[in-house]
Amino acid sequence: MNNSNNKEDYVKNYSLNNSSDYINRLNTQQKHAVTCIDDNPLLILAGSGTGKTTVLIARMLYLIDQKKISSSKILAITFTNQAAQNIKDRFISLGYNIPKIKTFHSFCSDLLRKKADLINMQPNFTIINGNMSQKIIKEIMKDQGIEPKEHLKYSTERITYWQNNGLSPKEIDRYYKSKNDEIAIDIYHRYTENLQKHNSIDFGGLIIKSIEVLRNPHILKEYHQYISHVMVDEYQDVNPSQYMLLRLLYQKEDEKQRIKLCCVGDEDQCIYEWRGSRVDHITHFEKDFKGANIIKLEQNYRSNYHILNTANKLISHNKNRIGKTLFTERNFPSDQKVKIHVFQESISETSTITKEIQEFMETGIPLNEIAILVRTSLQIKSFEDEFITQKIPYEVIKGRGFYDLREIRNAISYLRLTFNKNNYHDFMEIINTPKRGIGKESLKKIKEYADQHEISMFKATEAIIKTDKLQNKQIKTLINFINDIYRWEKGLKKHSKYNNIAEIILEESGYIEMHRNDVSSIGSEERINNLYELISTVGEYKLIDQFIEDVSLRENNNRLYQSLDCVKIMTLHAAKGLEFDTVFISGWEQGLFPHQNSIDSEDYEKELEEERRLAYVGITRAKNNCHLCYVINPRNHFYNNNFGHKNEPSQFLLEMYNPDHVQDIMYDDIFCSFNEYWENSFLESNILYKYYSKFNPGDLVRHEKFGTGKIIHVLDNKSDIEFDNNHRKLIYNNFIKKL
Repeated sequence: MNNSNNKEDYVKNYSLNNSSDYINRLNTQQKHAVTCIDDNPLLILAGSGTGKTTVLIARMLYLIDQKKISSSKILAITFTNQAAQNIKDRFISLGYNIPKIKTFHSFCSDLLRKKADLINMQPNFTIINGNMSQKIIKEIMKDQGIEPKEHLKYSTERITYWQNNGLSPKEIDRYYKSKNDEIAIDIYHRYTENLQKHNSIDFGGLIIKSIEVLRNPHILKEYHQYISHVMVDEYQDVNPSQYMLLRLLYQKEDEKQRIKLCCVGDEDQCIYEWRGSRVDHITHFEKDFKGANIIKLEQNYRSNYHILNTANKLISHNKNRIGKTLFTERNFPSDQKVKIHVFQESISETSTITKEIQEFMETGIPLNEIAILVRTSLQIKSFEDEFITQKIPYEVIKGRGFYDLREIRNAISYLRLTFNKNNYHDFMEIINTPKRGIGKESLKKIKEYADQHEISMFKATEAIIKTDKLQNKQIKTLINFINDIYRWEKGLKKHSKYNNIAEIILEESGYIEMHRNDVSSIGSEERINNLYELISTVGEYKLIDQFIEDVSLRENNNRLYQSLDCVKIMTLHAAKGLEFDTVFISGWEQGLFPHQNSIDSEDYEKELEEERRLAYVGITRAKNNCHLCYVINPRNHFYNNNFGHKNEPSQFLLEMYNPDHVQDIMYDDIFCSFNEYWENSFLESNILYKYYSKFNPGDLVRHEKFGTGKIIHVLDNKSDIEFDNNHRKLIYNNFIKKL
């Protein structure tokens, strides 16, 4: 085994045996997905909990062992670094050479560093995150005399939208619709020029610039020579610019020489359309890719059959889907039905859930196997307050990840500037962190000098301290700063233990000391611990530039400490990809879930389908126990001015309701059954009545937003209506009322 001459044979024999064993463990649908290898594109429609990662790995193993494809010619694209690392770890454990396993952004970064001259950049360009991007845009606005408070949010959102759709500044003039758009377009031009000038690029730019490079037929041909198979995980989350990139990689005049494309995804888990993903990328797959095959994975290994049947019934109301029905071979009499809890007040909800959790603890269910999922972050505080009172350990999982913490961002800027002194954005981030007495006027002079001589801020600082433009005290401070950077740079080149030099940089700069002295600030000890965790992480790398590349490409991945025995609280969006023994989902009131913004949207049918997919994702996080909570009286933070208002139950509860799989649990002196309660309490004003009431062609109806109209056709729970303004719309019956 240790003999280098026999290593290749050892790995080959070892991997072949394990590949067969690996594939033999799969079910029939999974085996079909693994062994369906031909020239046609393949979409593996993988339902929740159906083992998609296992299938993705098995397919790569099959290509390597059975089809004799070199692992170096296989490219697998994931959406998170964690997913990529999990796949790499699996290959290592099986004794395989690792295929190219990248995120979209790391693939594009590699491409652009190799072809940097084609986009007029240096190969050591800096990748900036969303926080830095917003700072730059804010700075540009101030330079242009534009008030950030009025325009920052809109301009940032528009730039993100244009980037997600693969549009560079020169392609967006047709998007001018208003004065705000005119400002946003101008800022986009200036923002892109700013990044180019400072040899920097953001996440959206990585994709757009890669598309630009791959449109060169010679470059595309080069990539076709060393990539033969491309596999894409979480295909439902692909945005239009990423889709364009895949189309470019796939296209080739000779169909037999095309890259073999395999995408794995689930249209029922497409919950990020608000940030650019498109469910149509899955539903139109056969149209987009000629001759495509679709294989469904429907056997679920996570949830009990009551949970799956409830989720299936709910998602069946969506029309824009290919369709599949999850099932499980697990069917035990002891399996728990989905429980719908009805409370008069939100305080009853939190106290009851707390008691339920305490009971689960007594049965031996670990706290880290229990999750509270909410529709909006505003719901979280009431659970925090109750858990603190009852001394139940909990952790709030937020969208902000470890590498987005301010103390970590600044620390990385120190390391990055030491590695690349010409980085403008990192220079500005740390020059006064900790405070060095370099004021705005001094920085303005340095920036003007840098712009005038077309040099970096660091080089401008080196030059300006030799003039009389700054005060002696500031010059002395800047000389010390420059000398520190040079000394640390030598340390990076000399030392192989980068955690040691990282600690020296953060200590000698005074950065850690700044947090030690910040005793009056809440969380100062935690921030120091975070910095030492970062230092430890640096020590795991053999090359400092690889560390810098990796942390630059990390997106907002939550740190979920499964090892910590505490209840997890998070939004439904943050829960995607996770699983728990027991799940409580709070907020099943119409207007909260589905959210009122979706109900009021001009494209509300599309918006409602995404809300329904979000509900489906939430329910399918549960393995054994799923609790859905509906509160009758207003939650304070949602209905501050609606005295006497009663919350209607979410239409999703009605769509999924089946007494064979759902159990009614009533609280606060409500003794009738769930369906009876709805019917008796709300009568004709209740959504249940409207949902089940009979509509017929020719009926005159009224819609709150679209006015009066006449029903042309009735389809299931919707009606095709011609309104008085001659507009025809397909409307859910629960949003119309007979006249």
